[in-house]
Amino acid sequence: MHAANLVFMLVEFALDSMWITPAHIGLVLAWGMLYALFNGLQVYWTGDIVYFFMDFTLAKTPFVAFFLTVLMICIFHAACIVRCDVCGSQGPWFSMRTGGG
Repeated sequence: MHAANLVFMLVEFALDSMWITPAHIGLVLAWGMLYALFNGLQVYWTGDIVYFFMDFTLAKTPFVAFFLTVLMICIFHAACIVRCDVCGSQGPWFSMRTGGG
C-alpha cells in the first residue's frame, strides 16, 4: 500500500503547478508529527503497536524519531532541488539556491 501511495504522490507532484519552497518545511514536519500523535493514541487506546520503530516503551524510540525527522527534511530538501532543476530557473527556490535575486 505504501508503494501505491508513493506513486500517486509522485504523479501529483509532477503534474501540479505549485512551487515547493524551503518555507514549506513546517507543513512537512507537522504532517510527520500528526502521524506520530495518531500512532501514539492508537497504541494508548488499543495497545496495538503498528510499527516496531514507533514503540514508545523502548528507550531508543526518541532517537529513531529524530532520525526519521532528519530523513524527511533531507528528502524534502532534495525534492525542492529536483523541482527547481526540472522546471527551470523560475520560482523562489532558484534564487535562494544560487544566491541570485
